[in-house]
Amino acid sequence: MAGRKEFVDLMYNSLSFVSPDPVLNRMFDFAKIRSMESIYETKGGLVHSPGGASYYAAIWANDQAEYANPFFAYTGYPVAIEAAMVS
Repeated sequence: MAGRKEFVDLMYNSLSFVSPDPVLNRMFDFAKIRSMESIYETKGGLVHSPGGASYYAAIWANDQAEYANPFFAYTGYPVAIEAAMVS
């Protein structure tokens, strides 16, 4: 639990989205956590995977190249940046 809290705190205290709508602001926080916790160690290095079950170590090229990897560059989170470079 302490590790999870530390991770979530790190995500909340990194890149922020601030708008007049608190719901959108919180959705951004949740999306940030979801994308950052979907990074897995593989034989080839860290990989972000939007899949589940047997797709954990898969790269869905459009998801990583178009959405996750450019976003990861703005976060400053070394694990995510490495996963972007691996993919």
